[in-house]
Amino acid sequence: MTIFPTAFSGNWPGASRTASADHVAGPSAAAMAEPAPTESEDGEGDPGQEPASRRRTAKPLANHQVLCPSWFRDRVDGLAQRNGVTPGDLVESAMLLATPARLDAIADPGEPAADDIAVTVVALANGQTRTFRRKPCLKVRGVLGLDAPLIRRLLSFALALDDDQSWRLVPADEVTRPHQQIAKLETRIQSLIDIVRQQHPNVTEIPPRNLREATALLGFPNEWCVDETNLNKRFREMARVFHPDTGLAGCDRRMHSIIEARRLLQRFIGSSRSTSNQT
Repeated sequence: MTIFPTAFSGNWPGASRTASADHVAGPSAAAMAEPAPTESEDGEGDPGQEPASRRRTAKPLANHQVLCPSWFRDRVDGLAQRNGVTPGDLVESAMLLATPARLDAIADPGEPAADDIAVTVVALANGQTRTFRRKPCLKVRGVLGLDAPLIRRLLSFALALDDDQSWRLVPADEVTRPHQQIAKLETRIQSLIDIVRQQHPNVTEIPPRNLREATALLGFPNEWCVDETNLNKRFREMARVFHPDTGLAGCDRRMHSIIEARRLLQRFIGSSRSTSNQT
């Protein structure tokens, strides 16, 4: 995906047709244009050359002086040296990959702080040295019309691509495959939830109003066969299914119905026990 036409149409943020004050204009477009293909006597071009209609025309270049923090300059220079390229090559490569939407996620490192001064010692011909103090900057040979903030963000994008922990280029199918697998798992989980709910058809979102509904909800034939032990056991089994936080078929209202059914049966067991003690 080549995005140079977008950059020169003015749609690219920070791009313009005129040179800004922070760079020196390079050769003109006419001087850098590729020569027209030579034609043979029979009217056909050189078979070894690409047709002029398919060749990309050269873009005007400029020498950009981009002010930036020292740490940023060192990282960019290090990345360029490791790959045997120039900062301008990094900018061009980043423009091929970074759409305006992707650049929105990249912060501009900004210009150097007031105390961020680069010191350069130059040896003179007479054997003496001369010290220069200036703000750190990057010399970028790149496309005409890009401003310094955009160049810094493009270089930041190149640095991010070099860091496997933050960015990584992957094929499109590798990105979509996990989403497809997640969709299949969600479908299977929903099928399991439906199967589990079918095992407890009497558990509804409407709380039981009497002992008959409570025993039916918890799966007991009647209230007289229920004691504290099997009631608590049945409650724990159903809570593992319907608890809203940990249950497979978690549902807050169904869990409330189960709690209400246990409360009714516990009250019945307690009253039956007190009655038997009195007799």
